[in-house]
Amino acid sequence: MKRRIFGVFMSVALIGAQIPVFAQGASARVDLAAGIRQVEEGDFETAIATLDRAVKALSSEKSAAKDLSRAYLYLAIANLGLSQETAAKARLVDALAADKNLSLSPDQYPPNVIRLFDEVRREAGISAAPQPTPEPSKKKSGSKLPLILGAAAVAGGVGYFALKGGNSAPNAGTLIIENMEIVPVASLSEVVFVAEGASDPDGDSLDFYWEFGDGHEMSGGQRMVHVYETAGDYLVVVTVSDGKKDATARNTIRVKDLTGTWQIQLPSSDPGFRMTVNQQGTRLAGSYFSPVNGNGTIEDGYLSSPRNVYVSAKIPGYIPTQWRGVISASGDSVTGTVTGFAGGDRPFTWTR
Repeated sequence: MKRRIFGVFMSVALIGAQIPVFAQGASARVDLAAGIRQVEEGDFETAIATLDRAVKALSSEKSAAKDLSRAYLYLAIANLGLSQETAAKARLVDALAADKNLSLSPDQYPPNVIRLFDEVRREAGISAAPQPTPEPSKKKSGSKLPLILGAAAVAGGVGYFALKGGNSAPNAGTLIIENMEIVPVASLSEVVFVAEGASDPDGDSLDFYWEFGDGHEMSGGQRMVHVYETAGDYLVVVTVSDGKKDATARNTIRVKDLTGTWQIQLPSSDPGFRMTVNQQGTRLAGSYFSPVNGNGTIEDGYLSSPRNVYVSAKIPGYIPTQWRGVISASGDSVTGTVTGFAGGDRPFTWTR
């Protein structure tokens, strides 16, 4: 009877002694999975603390070499993300010491990580392993640990994309407006915007989202063309994204139209001629006044590319006068030729 009690006591004691070891291993793999996730999210400082815990726990497990190597690898990536290249190299040395068959696939890891890993491997005199980064042990029935490791492996599979976005924000460059010295005319001028110098330090592809300030927004390329329908001052914003982080650039633009009263200068004519214009789209309407013949109306009028103006004005009892001109770069004058006056065609200038 005493022997049986003693045997039961020893069995319970042995089982109890194994529980902390099992719990420690589970905790290490939880930290490993969490640390990998934090690296991929760009939270490098937190990841270092988490992975340090995993390393301490895994170092005491004889069968955890591959997981220990993986923990050192992601510590190195976190160090590199914080521009700590010396520390990153030291952790890669540790990773190779834990698993000499460690290799990195360019499908999973960004170029700067691959470059540093290859450099450390050459310095250590270790030839390239024929296999990619080893995966943790396969799932065994009844254990939750392989599931945790599986989650870490899946997370590592998308690490390349997340790490690249987490490393550095893109540079939006300078938002320039081509031919900015020529004031755009509403409903007529095509304005060209360029996010000049936009780039990403990690070499990521970039997406561009444009806000033109007039209620029109759209995704597009680095160079965009836009036509403003109404006159005004507009703030233009381009948001450049690498899929993880954004950067913006801004510029302002002034757009004018022909709406308003224009004073008309004609050679050898009385002063006081004027044209009052209402622009709707590219169509022009309004009134015309001659100090000699009185009031009239704009029967027809329109704008055409690049900056052309046509107006047919009619005063009752007189033949129509037809005004053909070009809008100046400032948008504040129109010069051209008018037909229909007695004595032939005349040059004119509208100002406002």
